[in-house]
Amino acid sequence: MKSKDSRLVADLLKDRHSVRKFDPTFNLDEDDLELIIKAARFSPSSFGILNSRIIVIKNKTFRQSLLPYFYYQTALVDCSVYLLFVVDHGDYILSESIFKARKYILDPETLTKHEIDLSNIISSWDERLTWGEGFNPTQWSIAQTYINMTASMIQAEQLHIDTTPHEGFNQVQLTKFLQERGYLHPHEVVGIGLALGKVNPEQTHANNQEKIRKSLADYVLVID
Repeated sequence: MKSKDSRLVADLLKDRHSVRKFDPTFNLDEDDLELIIKAARFSPSSFGILNSRIIVIKNKTFRQSLLPYFYYQTALVDCSVYLLFVVDHGDYILSESIFKARKYILDPETLTKHEIDLSNIISSWDERLTWGEGFNPTQWSIAQTYINMTASMIQAEQLHIDTTPHEGFNQVQLTKFLQERGYLHPHEVVGIGLALGKVNPEQTHANNQEKIRKSLADYVLVID
């Protein structure tokens, strides 16, 4: 495994760039992949529901079959490994996910607190559902994948692994395709994808450009 650099998280995010063209000959080290997945697994989980998981796609032939659902974005195939972050449907969260999360709590003292949290989650969820069209439980669930993915991207950057997040895919058709082949449970939906690898040498100039963001004055409002 490569040694990790000492950049602060803010600098890791400042320095990383999304790759448009990957080097198809690069193979991601298994130890690095394990760390990238670990970062996602230990990222914050809203309410402690644990409603997400990752599908790791290494097989490039299989990725070729997914191209139509990704509008033929070549990064899907040329990257070394592709991660799909999938989550539970909103209705499944209330009926199943929050109860399944309890099985990971083994400490009796913690379990008591968890039961209180569980009651609060159900009350909060019921309240949100009364908001009508202002709250979509499934979209809320999908939004949680961005937390997992960001943690993975930060870890990848520290390992000098390039990344590109994808939300530009046909979610309905991709979800159906994976469900029909048994890779996705009927109660799950694809949230977001993340390509891992190395930038194509022909495209390295893109990673050397200064990242453009709002000025600090425009971005931050301080209320003392």
